[in-house]
Amino acid sequence: MDCTLLLVYLVGWFISVMVIRHRAGLGWQGNKLVGDGGLGIEWVARTAIAAMFWPITLILWIARGRPAPPVVFTRRGG
Repeated sequence: MDCTLLLVYLVGWFISVMVIRHRAGLGWQGNKLVGDGGLGIEWVARTAIAAMFWPITLILWIARGRPAPPVVFTRRGG
């Protein structure tokens, strides 16, 4: 039972990171984190925290009526 819960949590964590990246317009390829044309440490930190607590993030997102992401990257430089 413990292994199953851990596996579900880890799979949810991975999926949440992919969904957050996709909703932000980043796609599936790697991106520069900091520096010129980078994502920025604030965005990376917020994404990491939201992914770690993905069950809470999912519940809040549904309760708020599935709002659009706060940051959408339309063009990637670098």
